[in-house]
Amino acid sequence: MANSWKQELIEALQGNDLVQAQKTTASNIPKKLYKHFSISDNTFDTLEKGAVWLSDPSSFNDPYDSATSLISETMKSGWEEEMDITSKQLSAINTAKEIFEMAKHQDDLKQIRRALRVCCFSELNNSILMWSHYADEHKGICVEYDLTSLVSTTLPPKWFLYPMIYSETLFDVNPYINETNIHPLSLMLCSLYKSDEWSYEKEWRLITAPVIMPKAGHMQIPQPTAIYLGSRIKTEHRQTLKEFAFRKEIKLFKTDFDPLKFRMHFSEITASGI
Repeated sequence: MANSWKQELIEALQGNDLVQAQKTTASNIPKKLYKHFSISDNTFDTLEKGAVWLSDPSSFNDPYDSATSLISETMKSGWEEEMDITSKQLSAINTAKEIFEMAKHQDDLKQIRRALRVCCFSELNNSILMWSHYADEHKGICVEYDLTSLVSTTLPPKWFLYPMIYSETLFDVNPYINETNIHPLSLMLCSLYKSDEWSYEKEWRLITAPVIMPKAGHMQIPQPTAIYLGSRIKTEHRQTLKEFAFRKEIKLFKTDFDPLKFRMHFSEITASGI
């Protein structure tokens, strides 16, 4: 793992040590995190409420998001040896009970995955690709937050703010399951794993449990510290956001392209500016 502190975080969560996990996060969370938005009535409503929208990972654009690996050692051996499981290998599995238990846990994991409430942020505000994917091809905005106050060592925390772990393999949930239940923090861990193909996003996740938020909805967070306007933003949207930003005393920036390189430049907009 590229960052040793992330390994410390994972080990703390694996050991059910939430205090250490929160301390490790508090020492390493960036001062600024960003969220990209396309422009809609929901966007303006979210900004006015001083909130973000949390939903379950099954609704995200990556079908592998928060997916887990739950497979018996016998079946795992079959895949490793032949990349397939033959009927002979299936019959060699210890008992039909093993298959039943695995299927039951898979269903449990799917239900719990749908119960998680997650909001995604990034360490970056200058990724051309992310502006294209998440801010309506540069017609949207990128909002800057200081979320350091959300990381608390008071237990039990109402929410968690952790970085994503990028990996070539699915999160292995087997060590967290016994005959009767699934370790609760395994659900937190599985929501932090994504394919390493997404690593360019440098993502962080705000996560809460269904006990706190039974269904998808808004959650109050600290007011934005800045708003960055996309280079293609419509004039009426720019004006609405300008009025909002100055009313709320939030810094506002416009975006320009570098004339020589594939990169973006931000310039602060004053009250007399565009």
